[in-house]
Amino acid sequence: MDLKTVSLVSAVYNGGFSLGLMASPNAAFGPNSPTPYFAEEGGDLPQFFGRAFGTGLLAISIPSLLATTDAEREFALLSSAIGAIAVWPLMIANAASKSGTFKTAMWTVQAVLHVVPMSIFVVKSKLLDRIFKKKSE
Repeated sequence: MDLKTVSLVSAVYNGGFSLGLMASPNAAFGPNSPTPYFAEEGGDLPQFFGRAFGTGLLAISIPSLLATTDAEREFALLSSAIGAIAVWPLMIANAASKSGTFKTAMWTVQAVLHVVPMSIFVVKSKLLDRIFKKKSE
């Protein structure tokens, strides 16, 4: 997959979740939503943090849309790769949760499927090459 396509995938993947979260976490991902990740409606505080998470995802997705060269796309994908890696343990924890707060089946599917874009973002951004190059310098 070329960098232009991967950048578009990043923008759609992160941007899609961001739009739902910024609009209304309950409506997009609450118990009565088409994509229920949570077993109960969130109040003002969870709604705030859901929207804040959405703005972070939007910030990750926009550079991939604005990049015009492969070098810019590769660099923009670094934030997608790092964000995907950072959120993955939370997905796994939600999938394994016994609290009743999370729709564990949905989180299990998300955690498994998330490996695909996460791996692509890591490879195409050359994240590991950058980390190990810095260590060897």
